[in-house]
Amino acid sequence: MFGTDERAVADLVYGQVLNILHHDKAQPLDDRVVDLALALVAEIKPKDMVETLLVSQMIAAHVGAMDCVRRGLQSGGLVSIAQTYLGLGGKLMRTFAVQLEALNRGRGKGVTQRVVVERVNVEPGGQAVVGAVATPGGGRGP
Repeated sequence: MFGTDERAVADLVYGQVLNILHHDKAQPLDDRVVDLALALVAEIKPKDMVETLLVSQMIAAHVGAMDCVRRGLQSGGLVSIAQTYLGLGGKLMRTFAVQLEALNRGRGKGVTQRVVVERVNVEPGGQAVVGAVATPGGGRGP
């Protein structure tokens, strides 16, 4: 389930995810938190150790973002506190989006851009290429 055969890695990540989800250390660990930790990892289905580490970071970013937004919305009318928490929540949400993009790119599900050219003007003496054109290095210049 954790994308690795290394028990130590799986135990480490599982413990970290539990720690993120079980934020009230004064209370005993609830079975629902254990089930949630396992379900979150199982739903994303990490394929290897790197994905397992990324998944744990994604869970942390999501939980942190939701907590910051909650705190910002419940700031009791203190604008500076609301702005601080909502700003942090926004940063964590953007971090999650970047992490998700990295996970998808690693799985070969990256965004493929498609450009449709509907009209091409070729001046006398000029040349045009019709068809798919690929450039080495993703099309970036030197």
